[in-house]
Amino acid sequence: MRTRLAVAALLTVLAAPSWAQDPNYSTQRTSAPLPPTVSFRNQPAWVKVPGTTVSILQQDQRPTYDMFAFDNQYYIYNEGYWYRSDMANGPYVSLELNALPPEFRQVPRASWVSYPADWNTPAPTTPPAGTTVANDWVPTIAFDSAPHWTTVPGSSRVYYVQKNMRPANYDLFRYDSRFYTYQNGNWYSSTGVNGPYTMVATDAVPTAFRTVKQTYWINYPKGWTYQLPSTANSKSTTAKTK
Repeated sequence: MRTRLAVAALLTVLAAPSWAQDPNYSTQRTSAPLPPTVSFRNQPAWVKVPGTTVSILQQDQRPTYDMFAFDNQYYIYNEGYWYRSDMANGPYVSLELNALPPEFRQVPRASWVSYPADWNTPAPTTPPAGTTVANDWVPTIAFDSAPHWTTVPGSSRVYYVQKNMRPANYDLFRYDSRFYTYQNGNWYSSTGVNGPYTMVATDAVPTAFRTVKQTYWINYPKGWTYQLPSTANSKSTTAKTK
């Protein structure tokens, strides 16, 4: 009897899922596979990719997958999936494509280990499909002091500037540590409220903005319909790009 119990216990241990031991594992993830295990013994050395605000590891520290630093966060691209963490050594959680900063599209192909298969070479300087402005114009936003933000009622964690400081002729929102403005039928995004802003394709805009009711917009995007936060989140694109 004791022998049978010992064998059963051993089989239970062997059958336990290996990811439970992975220090980079987090239950806050999409259907993406587990991220690579990241462990730097020494302080990683980051270098800016020329012409961008994105950093990569210096050549002798680079792993076999893509790893970036941007806006005090760390990103991994591995086998068609994106992951993000607040620390270089993790833990990393999988990332939806619509939450990926557009600045990564400015990183030239030569700086990648595995360039995303469905990406074109660096972000276009002409408007993406579905946009209306046919030049390189970008908005200028300038607050003299830091604006105060408040949650847009009923939205999925979308913020707008409190009423006494809110722009009167264009839409400005904050979501997931980024700032978005909708002007002249186009979307623009920045890591700082005063810019600089770069154009973003409509299909790259977080679905959370569709949870903002029309009454809270100055210029409601053409063709959009309101979505409940639960519905919008369930229809978000996953991080897979292959």
